[in-house]
Amino acid sequence: MSVETKKQIPIGPPRAHTISDVARVRELLSDKPRDLLLFDIATRTGLQMKTILSLRVGDLTQAGAQSRVVVDDRSRERNFSFGIDRVILHGLELHLKSNNLSDDDYLFKSKKGRWALDISTVSRLVKSWFRYAGVSNPGGILALRRISSEHFQISSNDTTVPKPYVKNKRSLNE
Repeated sequence: MSVETKKQIPIGPPRAHTISDVARVRELLSDKPRDLLLFDIATRTGLQMKTILSLRVGDLTQAGAQSRVVVDDRSRERNFSFGIDRVILHGLELHLKSNNLSDDDYLFKSKKGRWALDISTVSRLVKSWFRYAGVSNPGGILALRRISSEHFQISSNDTTVPKPYVKNKRSLNE
């Protein structure tokens, strides 16, 4: 009589992604400018994916010199703004060089047409990026926002700097 062992399912929140996980994903995406720019904007700004996918090329190219982008989210009747650092600017340059996009085009245009990528497609992309980069417990779109909150903060001069992961607010005061 053999005893079957059940697979242990982790309990609790997903494992925090490290800076080395981020570096591995960025290395994997280095030959895919659109995907790399999507990853960088998502991890460095913390914006919701719906807002990121609504960006037009002109939103970033017109704000390039100002290093600040204001996005009008009509569905929620409010504006979002985020800083553009040198990593995002470099990714934007690579993306624009590899694609023939006008200012009115979606920044993250589908390869199948003139429309923006949709949430389900991006979720599949994100999961595959983490899986191919060898990151355990990859997560999906929300993992990108989690990376943003865990590792990056926008300082007053709009440069992105790594910050240590803080588990709770109490640990800040100790």
